[in-house]
Amino acid sequence: MLITNTWTGLSLTVSYMNLHFLEHGSFAVSANERVDPVRLEAILRPAVLIAVGNSQVTLRWPTRAGHEYQLFTAPEVTGPWTPGPVFQGDGTELVFSEDRPAGTVRRFYKISASVPNSSE
Repeated sequence: MLITNTWTGLSLTVSYMNLHFLEHGSFAVSANERVDPVRLEAILRPAVLIAVGNSQVTLRWPTRAGHEYQLFTAPEVTGPWTPGPVFQGDGTELVFSEDRPAGTVRRFYKISASVPNSSE
């Protein structure tokens, strides 16, 4: 079975026997056949990590070189969505933080990824 995370471009082949052993808490079927736990965690990690503190919201996500990422915010998950800053991907993790004063209304975040038109 092939497990793929298209956002990060990572994949890992896991045998059905390994899936059985993973279900029972083991990364190894034998001394020679085991699942790499670090790679598996990287594949299963959410594309966007969000941390909400008392006074700040922080979003983290991996970027790809040549891609643009635009942040949108909304008061409800259904919108209306307001366009925010645009970031250029360089293959590293991007971090966006914004103050969240006590008593403010909740905000929803959405990130749109695109490849800019190279003919411009």
